[in-house]
Order: sequence, then structure tokens, then C-alpha cells
Amino acid sequence: MVIYMLKRTLSLFLFIVLIFTSLSGAFEVSAAYNNTYTNTGNGQTDIYEVAKTQVGYYEGMEKYASYTKYGDWYHDYMNVEDAFITAPWCAMFVSWCSYQAGTIDVTGSYAYCPYWVSYFKNAGKWHNRDSGYIPIKGDIIFYADDGSLSSHVGIVYESNRSKVYTIEGNTEDSCKYRSYYLDDTYILGYGTPAYKGEVNTVVPELPTPVTGETVYITGYNAQMSWGTANLFTKDFTGSNTVAYNELGIAWSAYLVAEPTASENVYRITRVGEHLQSGNLIIPEGGIIFASHCDDRDTNSDAYTNSRDNKIATTGFKTGDCVLLTGVNFTTGAVSATATLTKTTLSDTDELSLVLNSEYTIDSTNGYLIGVKEGVSLNEMKSQFTNNGLLFNTANVGTGTVISITDGNGNTTDSLIIIIAGDVSGDGKINSGDYLKVKRAFLGSIVLTDVQLKAGCLSGGNSITSSDYLKIKRHFLGTFDIFGE
Repeated sequence: MVIYMLKRTLSLFLFIVLIFTSLSGAFEVSAAYNNTYTNTGNGQTDIYEVAKTQVGYYEGMEKYASYTKYGDWYHDYMNVEDAFITAPWCAMFVSWCSYQAGTIDVTGSYAYCPYWVSYFKNAGKWHNRDSGYIPIKGDIIFYADDGSLSSHVGIVYESNRSKVYTIEGNTEDSCKYRSYYLDDTYILGYGTPAYKGEVNTVVPELPTPVTGETVYITGYNAQMSWGTANLFTKDFTGSNTVAYNELGIAWSAYLVAEPTASENVYRITRVGEHLQSGNLIIPEGGIIFASHCDDRDTNSDAYTNSRDNKIATTGFKTGDCVLLTGVNFTTGAVSATATLTKTTLSDTDELSLVLNSEYTIDSTNGYLIGVKEGVSLNEMKSQFTNNGLLFNTANVGTGTVISITDGNGNTTDSLIIIIAGDVSGDGKINSGDYLKVKRAFLGSIVLTDVQLKAGCLSGGNSITSSDYLKIKRHFLGTFDIFGE
């Protein structure tokens, strides 16, 4: 009997531990997405700030598959059947946010989007997408796959005269940030609740572009449309090649820019107009900016603004540096004042070549390419825009390090000089280089990465017989490595 009671007691204990562990695990998951926002009493702001605390929550992350806390809340709040707990939840998410923000009396509370659209229409608070209405923060945005019956809903948290930015539930089974152009046919329209508190109805104007100085940005890694001005760090397949026809519309003007050592500062490598075929390569870590002129109505503000932005784009020049502001690479949000603005790099930022320099910077490996044998330090300095250049050797050769420092003497940028054929690093190409490269080819010595870069004259990452023969012919005067 005692043994039996002990077994029952142990079983009960293990059962309690199991239940507690399961519940605590569930609470730990959902606790990460508790509403941590404190309402201000301004419903227009409170509803989207509450929604922001939920970004990242996903269906089935707690309790069981298809479960959401929004469906569970709606089930209890509206006293509806259990099926709502695991039902499609975009509308219940917005209802939950409204309840948390204390605005449910003006937004309504629904689980079915068409009923919610009817609610706003009956209240005289509805605007169709094609009505010319520009959404504001706190609006409830509705979507329709077929253009008539709403099938999805979200909350507007930002907008400008080109795009609308939203937070939505049940988007790929989770809460996510989204953005759309105002003329996107997926948008059905907007519900505009009569929020308590001061309502901000001002929609930010797009910045005024200045030729060769600044351009505005309306989208990020998004489909091109009429009058848009998009920034790209990748194409829609994730590769680094952007084809003009992937983006829906021919580009009126564009910029290609590579990164610099300064945060959010890029150096323009190409400027062009009317890209209607082919593709462009996005530099590693760089950007492509494409602008389109909306010429459907030449008397419209859309035409004037987009035309000016296109003209401003073509005013930039190769070698100009631009500062990127207003684009969030993480969320994809683009502020109403997002721009590329011409800027300059100080001497202490990074090494910068003069325009049309015969040299090339390999920023990936930190090499300076294109330097010829016998070049002097003064000749080297003339190829840079920087002052105060430092060299670690008295003569220029492969392996020489050129650098700049800040006011405290800290190195801010440096490059290793590569002279093709100069494997020994003395700045000359002679029999010593020939012998080193030949011995490396035969496997009797191993070259450093820098020496290998100087010795691989035929390209690639390994020495060939052609490489040491070219070096031999060069110092014998029957071949010019630099004129190849």
C-alpha cells in the first residue's frame, strides 16, 4: 500500500511538473510579444505603436499549431465559437491592437474584412484607393485580391505622396512590416477612424530635388512604378544583378554607387539615362538608384516632381559621394524625407582616387591596382584626393602600404600596392622576379598572397608558366606587361 501511494504521489508530481513546464514555456514565448507600449490618449498614434510591439509574432509560436493570441482574445471578447481561435487572423490582429490602444469604439472590431469595410462605409469613413485620398498614420488599410471583396487588412504607420507603410498580421503567418505604392491595385481602400485626441492629417511632401546635389527616394527593393524613385541593394531574386525589365518599367535615370568607409556614404561609379534593356551589377555592399518620370499628365504635380527628380539624378557625376538618409534596410521603410545627397569625404575617412585615375582600388582585398614599376612617391600622391599620405617604404613597390590617419594618429584607411610582375617588392621587374615566379610554379617556394597577386599576370589565383615567361620577356625588352 505504501509503495502504491508513493507511485501515485510521484506520478502526480511529474504530471504537475510537466504541466508547469508546458505552461511556462508558452508564457515565455508570448511574453516576448506583450504590449509594452504605454498609451498616450492619442488614438491615431497609439494604435500603430501598439502594433509595432507585435512585429515578429507568428502563428503557432505558442500552445499549438494555428493558434494565435489574437484569435484567442477575439474568441473571448466577442464570445464567439472556438473556431475563431485558429481562424485567419489579420482582422483579429487589428482588432486586438485597437482594443489595446483603447480605440475600439471608433475602429470597430471584426474578424471578417468585408464586414469591416461596410462598417466604415456606413459611418462615412471610407476612401477607395482610386479616390485620390492619401492615407495618414492610424488609417486601417484594406486589400482585395480581385479588386472588390476585401481579403486582408492592416494598420498604416507611415505614408507620403508615393507610398504607404503598414503593419499587418497573418502575413506569411506572422506580423510584419509592409509597404505599397499608392496606386497598387491590391489596395482596396482605407477606413479612417475618428480618433480621440489631436489627429495629424498632414502627409509629408517629397523633398525638392536639386540637380547634382540631391534626389528623393520613394521605395526600397520594390517594384518600379510611374513616378517612383527606388533604391536597390538586391533584385527580386536576391542576386546582385538588377535587370531593367524586372522592375516593371523602364528607368528614366539611374545611379550606381559603391560603399565607402563612412557609414551610409557611397561613391558613384556610373550615371545614366533611359535604361530600357540589359542589366546593372550592384557593387558589393553598394546601391543602385533608379528614377522614373511620370509623364502621363504633364500638367500634374506628379509629372513636375518626378521630372525634377530625374533631372537631378543626371546632374551627379562619376566619383561624386552621396549620403543616404531615410531608408531602413531592416524593415524596408522609407521615410518621407529619404534622399541621396551629395557629400564629401574628409581626409581622415578613406583613401580616394582623383577622377580618371589610372589606378583602381580593390576594396574587397585592400589592394591598389594599376601601379607601374619605377613610380615615385610624388607621382603616387598625385593620384589621390587626400592630403597627408603615409608610405611604409622609401620606394614604391609591391607590398608598400599607403595609409592616412586621423588627428589622433590612428590609421583610418590603408591600401597595399600591387605592381604587376614585381614579386620581390623592390619596385622593379627583373630576373629576381622571374626566378621567384618560376620556382613558385615548380612548387619549390610558396608566395604570399600579395606576391601571388603581383605574379598572376594571366589572371586567376595560381601561377602559370605563361606568367614567368611574360616577366622574363618584359625585363629582356620583348614584351610590356603594362601595355598588354
